[in-house]
Amino acid sequence: MGDRECDLVSPLLRRMLMPGPIPIEVRTRAVAAHEAGLGTLEEVAKMFRVGSASVNRWLRLDREQGSLVSNDIRFCPPGDIRN
Repeated sequence: MGDRECDLVSPLLRRMLMPGPIPIEVRTRAVAAHEAGLGTLEEVAKMFRVGSASVNRWLRLDREQGSLVSNDIRFCPPGDIRN
């Protein structure tokens, strides 16, 4: 397979293997649940069926940026392919 073919397949495989971003409503509710003392980080993650690392990242984003939207380049809009 040539380089050009790999360039075309890679974004498709990435999209198939990686789930999309967690909706902002879920992020907001998970952070609110943790801040309300409804459970530990791990318990809140289980409640919302997400990873504890995600909840931890959202708590940090909320604390540091006042927003639950990441500025990380890995979170590109659908169709925005960056190599």
